[in-house]
Amino acid sequence: MAYASLYKSYGKTVGGIKADDITVSIIHEAKPDGLFRYFEEHTYPVANPYPGIYYIEDPIMFPAQIIVTRELNEKYHKWLKALSGHLKKENIQELLDSRSHMTQKADLELADSILEVCIGANRKIIEQLKEGDNMYDALMEIMEPKIKLREDKLRKEIRKEDIQGAINILKNLNLENSKIKSEIIKEYKLSESEAEAFL
Repeated sequence: MAYASLYKSYGKTVGGIKADDITVSIIHEAKPDGLFRYFEEHTYPVANPYPGIYYIEDPIMFPAQIIVTRELNEKYHKWLKALSGHLKKENIQELLDSRSHMTQKADLELADSILEVCIGANRKIIEQLKEGDNMYDALMEIMEPKIKLREDKLRKEIRKEDIQGAINILKNLNLENSKIKSEIIKEYKLSESEAEAFL
């Protein structure tokens, strides 16, 4: 609810993002019995329109649903089921086949986001696919740009920390800012403005 509230606050105007346009989803492998007991004890009505999908119907801050991946119908909810940590090789193949028929940018981005979660949650099967499997190559081809972006971001953060560490050492040696600036420009191949930003 806190994340949903934060997201809502990013609207350009008050009410720019409506509460009804946000859905809070809790995804769990098994049905969280304690949570459902809480709903029952506090008379929160819960609807179950499809196997594995539960809507909390009482008016709360945002529309909310609980998705129990173990109960989902694989045929109709394969993308939601992919958020589980218990996928089989054929499930991953089916996801890749579905993705290959997508043409809309938004659909592809959503599919890639789910595949990224799927890879993280199903490390065991992904490790098995590594051994010369075409499916692994297809997955990596899809995920490579995202992995590269993450690696680039990490590299930039490490470089930033290195530069800041060097500056701290030089300051402790009582060097003037102008001397520190010329040293980091030379060592890290920075422009004047980049070096200035660090100081």
